[in-house]
Amino acid sequence: MKSVTVYDPNHLNPYGRELARILSGSGFRIRLWISEEQVSSIPPSTSVQLGLLPGQGLHGLIGFIRRVVLPLRLAMSRMRDPLVVVWTRDSWDGLVFGLRAIAGGKTAFVHHNPVEGRGRNGWARRSQEFLEKHARVLVHQARLAPMVRRSRYPVQIVVHPPYRQIRDLAFQDEITEAGNRPRLAFVGALRRDKGFDDLSDVASMSDASWDLLLLGPAPEHELESLSKRLGDERKLITPGRGHRLSDKELSTALRTCRLMIAPYTSVTESGSINLALSIGTPVLAYDSPGTYALLNSSSLSKDAAGLARLIDKFLESPWDTFSVTFEERERSSSDSWKKALESLA
Repeated sequence: MKSVTVYDPNHLNPYGRELARILSGSGFRIRLWISEEQVSSIPPSTSVQLGLLPGQGLHGLIGFIRRVVLPLRLAMSRMRDPLVVVWTRDSWDGLVFGLRAIAGGKTAFVHHNPVEGRGRNGWARRSQEFLEKHARVLVHQARLAPMVRRSRYPVQIVVHPPYRQIRDLAFQDEITEAGNRPRLAFVGALRRDKGFDDLSDVASMSDASWDLLLLGPAPEHELESLSKRLGDERKLITPGRGHRLSDKELSTALRTCRLMIAPYTSVTESGSINLALSIGTPVLAYDSPGTYALLNSSSLSKDAAGLARLIDKFLESPWDTFSVTFEERERSSSDSWKKALESLA
């Protein structure tokens, strides 16, 4: 059984946990390095060896030493076993793991957003380019491969793991759809590329009666502004107001919704749409390259007016919005990751 180390310092996104599950199910022996905030979400049955990275709240000299030493120690160990860098926390990660690759250590880097990476400056950009050049770069869609310009190796395509662990949390309890009117979910930060500016337009052009459930971080002034623009006819529901939702809170809230709307304009591979697929909540979205892999053409629109019409149509007569099933996505993810890791041998 081949050993693989997964390095994931991200304290919010469960990608590393789900990847460890996929690889473990494919016969790999997994060592998962995750932040302290993620440990409580690991199911007891998960057969992986855990390593702890400093959490977001650790400061001072001890925190600095741990931050410097742990990635360095990890980079120098088990050079013949693949190391998958799911995220980098800062420029130190990029430098250390890039040097590991130069020294002959089998190193793969998951590049979630090559477009966004170009906007970095200074050491952050240099370290990422350094890691891109020397490690094996993995992306989630073939269209993203040409955007990785510095890799000395062919860029490989791997399928984003579905969120089975969050799916299991969501279905621990029986739920019923809340409220007198259907709820539509918006998952993510209130950013322009997420379609935040279009939410009020979609609401005003939709003839159906529904409320908006916002599942993501948002400044108070943005919430007040959105609530005013939605008007009296639509209620803005914010279960995460003032705190971060746990995985179970997020998934359970999403299950109470009739639909998730995703007016995203420049996503590369939407984790929130993957989450909705995992839970079984239908999604209507803007027609963009980042949504093709998961949604069928009848569930996509080109603008706010088209998305409003789709919402009205769906609430009157629902259809299956996804182009793949959860099980198909899980199989394709497992197969693609197994192939990618075998190529590192």
